[in-house]
Amino acid sequence: MAVSIKDIARAVGVSNVAVSMALRNHPEISVARRKQIKETARKMGYQPNRLARSLRLKKSSTIGVLIGGLRYSINGIKLQAIEKEFSKLGYKVLIGFTQSDPKITFDYVQELVARQVDGLIVASMADYESQALYHRFLGNIDVPFIIFDAVIPTTFPSVSTDRKAGMRRVVEYLAQIGHRDIAYADAHLVPTSKLEGAQEAVSEMPHVRFRQIHFSFLNDDNFEDVVDTAMQVAVMPDRPTAVILPSDILAIPFIQGLQQAGSNVPGDISVTGFDCGREGMFFKPALTTVRQPAEELAKKAAELFVSMMNGDKDVQRAPANIMVVPELVIRDSTAPLKQ
Repeated sequence: MAVSIKDIARAVGVSNVAVSMALRNHPEISVARRKQIKETARKMGYQPNRLARSLRLKKSSTIGVLIGGLRYSINGIKLQAIEKEFSKLGYKVLIGFTQSDPKITFDYVQELVARQVDGLIVASMADYESQALYHRFLGNIDVPFIIFDAVIPTTFPSVSTDRKAGMRRVVEYLAQIGHRDIAYADAHLVPTSKLEGAQEAVSEMPHVRFRQIHFSFLNDDNFEDVVDTAMQVAVMPDRPTAVILPSDILAIPFIQGLQQAGSNVPGDISVTGFDCGREGMFFKPALTTVRQPAEELAKKAAELFVSMMNGDKDVQRAPANIMVVPELVIRDSTAPLKQ
């Protein structure tokens, strides 16, 4: 059986990316480590497989990255992390902003493939219908690609934030600091992984009341309904003591609505978000949120891409769907329940 980069990485105790970089004499890998990896590769009888060799002969040293846009700072953080990790592998990044529109995405994919990129890192669609169309299209291209931070399940190789686990941590934290009446506010009318995570956590807490609050959110330029909904929550006779929002960009106007209605955050109501972009850090009160692990996602994507380029049979046989558990970031928008 042919020896792969993955085999060498396991033998040396380093990542696939480190082995790939060492074999290309990348300066970020120390001379001693490069020597160790090359010697291990030689002893194991490593030979670059034909697929990897043919890709190198034809390669453009470019990677296409497709994301919705940079309206939210979290996307910029992810994009920067991707560029950093793939530059270590010697790739330049070509970026396309798709506006989360399947047609625009298809056009970009065709253009990037025509430009002979060596691979694609693509964001998933946000709804199942678009995702199904997207999958059929991607299944017909002959360029390696990875779905990056998939919002909904995918059958293709992917690296994603474990949103369900992240939201479980939010609920567990709120319960630990005394909250027994928790609401989840969102515009989605269909279950999402974040909502499922919250519901799973609450299902193990019979002493906690959990309810959903819906609002309209038709575009990124109009947060009026989010503010109005928060103002209505503030005057509810049995209002929740804590409200979870599925993103920082929604949590901030929700807090503003509560404040406009005379409620104190977190004195009267605790509020949490999700993403840990730059918006919540500088808002007052600073937002308790879940940090999407952008750097770890990018590292995992780079490792997965190296495996795909080197013909890793495990990836080819059963597409890898790697999940990274995010971190809860506790700030000023939450507080223990007043007794």
